[in-house]
Amino acid sequence: MQKKAGISDQQIYNTFNMGIGMVVCVARKDVDETLRQLTSTGEECCVIGKTISGSGVTLKRKRKK
Repeated sequence: MQKKAGISDQQIYNTFNMGIGMVVCVARKDVDETLRQLTSTGEECCVIGKTISGSGVTLKRKRKK
């Protein structure tokens, strides 16, 4: 898909989920129960971050040499 569209590595990684997999967002109070339920079904899961207030996301781009 990347080659057909002529999309750079930077663009493809900024556009598509490249390795995290499915993400489930839950309230902090529900984290332990959510992990327990998902693990009980055979899923491998872990906490990868938290949601915070802010004014947006800024992606840092690598400069070409």
